[in-house]
Amino acid sequence: MSSEKETSSTLSESLWSAEREGYKQLLVTAHAYQPQRETFCPASKDRLSVVPQVNEVIYEQVYKPLLVEGETLPRDLVFSFYPGLRDWMRSSHPDEYGRVVEKINALPNKEYQVLGDPYLHDILPLLPIEDQDLLVKIGKKAFEDDLGFEPKGFWAPETAISAETLDVLLDNGYEFVVLRDSQLKETDSNPIKVRTPSSREINVIHFNSGLSGSLSFDSEVSANADDFLNRLSGINLNTVSIASDMELYGHHKPDRDKFLLYLEKEGILERHGFVPFDVKRVLEADDREEGVTEVWDRSSWSCEHGLGRWTGECGCDNPSHEASSDKRYFFQTLTKFGLQINSKLDQVDSDWRERFTEFFLSERELMFDSAKKENRPIVADNLYWAKYCELVGRVSCGWFFGGKNSPEREIPRRMILEIDKLIPDINEQTVFDQAA
Repeated sequence: MSSEKETSSTLSESLWSAEREGYKQLLVTAHAYQPQRETFCPASKDRLSVVPQVNEVIYEQVYKPLLVEGETLPRDLVFSFYPGLRDWMRSSHPDEYGRVVEKINALPNKEYQVLGDPYLHDILPLLPIEDQDLLVKIGKKAFEDDLGFEPKGFWAPETAISAETLDVLLDNGYEFVVLRDSQLKETDSNPIKVRTPSSREINVIHFNSGLSGSLSFDSEVSANADDFLNRLSGINLNTVSIASDMELYGHHKPDRDKFLLYLEKEGILERHGFVPFDVKRVLEADDREEGVTEVWDRSSWSCEHGLGRWTGECGCDNPSHEASSDKRYFFQTLTKFGLQINSKLDQVDSDWRERFTEFFLSERELMFDSAKKENRPIVADNLYWAKYCELVGRVSCGWFFGGKNSPEREIPRRMILEIDKLIPDINEQTVFDQAA
């Protein structure tokens, strides 16, 4: 094992030297995520099931060829591996999930290649700062429990960010976050430091919006990997960074898993004038550029209207009045419920967030594991379960695509009903009328 590490280190040194001699750097980042498609409903003591068959389809098309098959993971890929997907793989394909964990731990810079997360795919800047911190803590603890190490980088759901969110990441030990270039006021260097409200700085690695969009939505761009690299080599950038959902590679675009695996073969990038972007080495370089900028608050990679996609204030995916009013109802009601639940919990126990983290993770299998279908008694206070429902109800896919009848709409709709049953008087304090 030590000889393999020495070989990897020698290769990294030679590639770094080559980059200094005129090679460009290429960074490919992929976001691997599936929501918790089978979720425990604590008041009804049954389960919410939202098109669970989708997971198996995407697994066969994407996650199995990229993460399971092959002796190693793609050598330089930086990726998120969200808990919803980890939980499902652990339940549905335990042996193959175990192999993925082993391969992750064999990565030379695993702490910098596998990105942390907030466990639930909630739009963080739409939450109170204390709830953002709560989810980031839950996500980091689950990551360490699952994979056995502490992540240094972070992938925010939909890359949604605010300056305050960056402070939360620093408070929880993260060194860098991946964002879209248009979320930054300046992009003179990559990585670049971003100043936070607490007068601290966090590293941001940013990906090119135009290149990433073309890769994601234009099938011709990824039809041939050599042609793709030839086009990139003509771009006047020393660092080329692209990001997409991992689902692109085989689900959204058939057979593109082969495209990505080809890019990651040893020697392919170098043949086209590139070396891999080594996140750890770049961040630790003594002579790295020290640009400093700020983020555009309430920005993301999938909505350019101040996160209006998740508040019903824009028509990013569906411009109908019906769809927007539906989203507004979900957002306003869950926001109102969340504030009331937090207030009630604060009155009972000022340190409830630490205990809630333990509760959430202890009940994780019951909540999100499709194999745990048996009913179990509710052993926690109804307020804990109400908080759980509020946070689950906010997962971004619940109002991402389509109109009022989108299957994922059932996630926020059902969680609102569950909260109403758990805390019967909560609607008496709610000023929002349900959308027709």
